[in-house]
Amino acid sequence: MESLSNMHIKIRYLIVLIVGCLSISSVSQNETEKEIIFISTKIDSIDIRRNELLGQLEQLKLHKIQNDLNCCW
Repeated sequence: MESLSNMHIKIRYLIVLIVGCLSISSVSQNETEKEIIFISTKIDSIDIRRNELLGQLEQLKLHKIQNDLNCCW
């Protein structure tokens, strides 16, 4: 039978191990959350830029149509 002292040492070791694992998981989760936010922000930037480009494209198309109409009248 194990002595009470040995059991306490094993229990303390187990607690330290569990806390260590939880800390690593927490750090990993925080990094994952940061990466999610970073990628979401990049996607939002791309969406904004896409909308800007679509607006420019529509302006150019309108300008071309106006020039084509002026040419023919």
